[in-house]
Amino acid sequence: MSSWIVLSLLSAVFGAIVNLATKQVSNNAKLNEYSVAWLRAVTTLPVLWIVLFAKGMPVIDSRFWLLLFIMIPLEIAGTLFYFKAIKISPLSLITPVSALNILFIAIGAYLILGEKLTIIHGAALLLFVLGIYVLNFDFGVSKNILYPFAKLTKEKGVLLIILFCLIVGIIVPIQKMAILYSSSQFFAAVYFSIAAIPFTFLFLRKGRAKLKDMAVSGKAILIMGICNGLYLFAGTKAVSTGKVAFVTAIVSLNILLTIILSGTFLKEKGIFKKFIAGLIMVTGAVLIVLNSE
Repeated sequence: MSSWIVLSLLSAVFGAIVNLATKQVSNNAKLNEYSVAWLRAVTTLPVLWIVLFAKGMPVIDSRFWLLLFIMIPLEIAGTLFYFKAIKISPLSLITPVSALNILFIAIGAYLILGEKLTIIHGAALLLFVLGIYVLNFDFGVSKNILYPFAKLTKEKGVLLIILFCLIVGIIVPIQKMAILYSSSQFFAAVYFSIAAIPFTFLFLRKGRAKLKDMAVSGKAILIMGICNGLYLFAGTKAVSTGKVAFVTAIVSLNILLTIILSGTFLKEKGIFKKFIAGLIMVTGAVLIVLNSE
């Protein structure tokens, strides 16, 4: 089995653990999205820098820095959308919708990297739409077949995750370019260190969390940060050696893992329907992978 496949699978597992831990931290009423974003950033960085020093410094192309500063504002906006969605909506509801980032990444790769789009991407889009429909389907509430789509406008967390996916679709192809101009380890350590600076200012101005509030969720915060560092390391390393579409589709398996974990540990309801919706969307991602081969 290729190393990038193993790394992608590891990234999927760590990503699911990060989602679960992030939701547990977000459930702390004293921690808003600015506090959680900052906490995840600062607890992630030690892992990334340890990996970088262990691997050594690469030769850096000057174009790396330009790409870096293009991505930072997008990273901040996308991260805040993600944490706000996690805060206000059930994890098992918004996680399946995050499969849309596979489609948006394919579109972004077409626009930025010149990768091809085909009819398969259209079929994947239909599967994503079907997955969202199943996710919101409930004839016990309304007999209107369009009700699941109307419900999207009422679920702010889902809308925020869609915006997050749009931003990811732009960032990931640019990340691929930046990694090629440096290394996966250098990119992850430097990129997320710089991104942590504005998160620190936002935390100081709008975080309002005290040390005792953080201590209540201390264990979940450490798990969130350490596993996020491992998730980013494995994911960026996989992207550096494998095809973007292949890697992102395998990593999207964390959607199904997250739904299972949220039902097991968070006792969220309607897990079976959400799992089916996630499975439909992941099937769309698999179609994109098979088409990329």
